[in-house]
Amino acid sequence: MIYRPRVHDVHLNQGTPLSMKRHKTNGIYQDGALFVKNLDNPVKAFFFMFKEQSLKTDPNGNPVEQK
Repeated sequence: MIYRPRVHDVHLNQGTPLSMKRHKTNGIYQDGALFVKNLDNPVKAFFFMFKEQSLKTDPNGNPVEQK
């Protein structure tokens, strides 16, 4: 196991509008999440996204217009 002292990019990495600077990080299969395991409970996953991001994306992870 590799120890890394910080957490980074634990959020949705797709659906960022093309008008925003961070749209270059749009892509599929690279979303972050935070998994928490408690000793007496099942694992829980938390998925985060920014309010500007869209869950409806094209095959490249770019947002598509919602009708």
